[in-house]
Amino acid sequence: MKQALIVRGGWDGHQPVETTSVFIPYLEANGYKVRVEESPKVYADQDFMASVDLIQQTMSMSKIEREEIEGLHKAISNGTGFAGWHGG
Repeated sequence: MKQALIVRGGWDGHQPVETTSVFIPYLEANGYKVRVEESPKVYADQDFMASVDLIQQTMSMSKIEREEIEGLHKAISNGTGFAGWHGG
């Protein structure tokens, strides 16, 4: 089974929960196990990030730590798909 990671949060006016929730059933119907996180802290988990096939990020007006951006960069550099949008 493929692994999708949804990272969402930040300003509620961008509707991060509502907009990302629309896509969870689609991903599951297409063979993805979906994990949802409310912060970018998961990006620092090297073991988990190595298992991710797709990252969908809808996060605005928040902070990301150096180790988190490094984990995200490594995953994308290794071929993990990345998609996102500013807000709904």
